[in-house]
Amino acid sequence: NVAVEQESKIQASKIKIEEGLRWYHTGNYVRAIDLYAQALKIYPNFEAYYYLGQAETGNKNYTKARTAYERYLSEGGAGVPADLRQTAVNEIAKLKAFEAEDSAKKQSLELYQRGVSLHKKGEYEKALVDYESALKFYPDYRIQQGIGAAAAEIKEWDKAIQAYTAYI
Repeated sequence: NVAVEQESKIQASKIKIEEGLRWYHTGNYVRAIDLYAQALKIYPNFEAYYYLGQAETGNKNYTKARTAYERYLSEGGAGVPADLRQTAVNEIAKLKAFEAEDSAKKQSLELYQRGVSLHKKGEYEKALVDYESALKFYPDYRIQQGIGAAAAEIKEWDKAIQAYTAYI
């Protein structure tokens, strides 16, 4: 019977979600994510996307978390309770901010690492440009140290002092 088979899948999916919630509350987000994914494979249920979003957020997978919340809203449609809709909308906004910060950190790190490489090669002016660009993307005290060192090498003393002062 088709109805019995579907009900069996719904129950199996709910069991996976409940098990995922237990793991989520212990802080084991990876296990929770796996269980929510299993639940969705057994029987797609928009509510599982909400929990998946929470677990992905806990695991700092911000893009995946945002996608899960967006699927929760789109697939749930009018079935999403108003309070959870607002929570999901708020989470999506926070996650977009986290994604932007992560992107800025990544760009900053790439520029900083290139600056370090140039510095080691004795290309201090180019290193200084990369360090200063890195600092614009994401302020980090270690970048200030690089700016100070590169500026000192090319005898830009004021810039070196300013950077070292910011570093300490």
